[in-house]
Amino acid sequence: MKKYISMVMVLILLGSLPVYGLDIQDIDGHWGQPFIETLVSEGVVSGYPDGSFKPDAVISRAEFTVMLLKAQSIEPLDQTDSHWASGWRAAALAEGILLEGSFNDLDKILPVVKSPL
Repeated sequence: MKKYISMVMVLILLGSLPVYGLDIQDIDGHWGQPFIETLVSEGVVSGYPDGSFKPDAVISRAEFTVMLLKAQSIEPLDQTDSHWASGWRAAALAEGILLEGSFNDLDKILPVVKSPL
């Protein structure tokens, strides 16, 4: 239930941020383009090093956690292990966003949720 509440929080944030133009080619005409542009301009997401965004790709628990924390201007803590997002997970635990024992497998893919749009 808590993961669905977090997803709703992200959707609320999507609609409340200002939109700026960007140069990400693979989002042109995509239903999520204005939301993606907003989140990139706010530093919540960045896409891939090759300039793509892959708007229909699924995301991992780690990617979701990082986006959620960045949307709230929360910085990562020191990494607790070798995983690239362990500092973000530690920050989410410290902030009470995650409970100890949750999201242990950061690379696990989140369940696909159909867009309400």
